Amino acid sequence: MAKEYFPVKKVQLHQIKKRCTLEQFAMIITTRSGQAFDTQKDLTAPERHVLQKLFAWEAMATGIAQFREKKEEALRKGWNNSGPISESSALKIIVKDMERKVIGRLKKENP
Repeated sequence: MAKEYFPVKKVQLHQIKKRCTLEQFAMIITTRSGQAFDTQKDLTAPERHVLQKLFAWEAMATGIAQFREKKEEALRKGWNNSGPISESSALKIIVKDMERKVIGRLKKENP
């Protein structure tokens, strides 16, 4: 399922030129099992940073081992090399779902 952005409040067209913050938008991730996570509420800022990196690797990883390696590397380095990040239960569930998507993509690419 595609990740979608949902506006938390309506913004008039003339307001778009003004500075927007991420707090104005919520990213809801729904796993294949139907669990929904609001990244603003359910993840810390460092976890969201790791998740952004993993979105790219979800599409580019040449194997599940590479995807898992990149996840561990991102958690180890932290946000802007700030140090290790502990993985919340929400992030673990989201990443496990992403792993399933990587495996599915690889099976389609290499039948």
